[in-house]
Amino acid sequence: MPRTQGLVALAVLHHVTAAIALLAMMGNASHPSADNGVLIGALQVSTFAFFSVIVRRAWASIDGGSTNMSPAKAQGFLFIPFFNFYWIFPALVSLATQTNAKAESEKVPEGKLTRAFGLVIAILFCVTSLTDLSPSLAW
Repeated sequence: MPRTQGLVALAVLHHVTAAIALLAMMGNASHPSADNGVLIGALQVSTFAFFSVIVRRAWASIDGGSTNMSPAKAQGFLFIPFFNFYWIFPALVSLATQTNAKAESEKVPEGKLTRAFGLVIAILFCVTSLTDLSPSLAW
């Protein structure tokens, strides 16, 4: 899995922007203001952009696996409204499965992921996205 070097930097950028976006959302919830909406929107868009690039690079690092999912397809379908709530599950859970298959074929046991990790990230993606639309939808 030689092409994963750039994933660490992207993951750090994603986590930093996600943390800032969450802090801004909490601040906006406690003190609503029209001025915060633009900032929160910009932070959420940048967080999603970093996340989609991480998904693309992760699929590129395993060369599509046995399902031959292209990295562009894995990333691009995340931008389709409402379909992305479905697509995040094949993109991440299948990514874990294919990463495990590649790790087994290359005899790299420390390169394995749990499928539950991909499932949890997909569920969190859906819940946080629904919270942005309407807090009542998330519940």
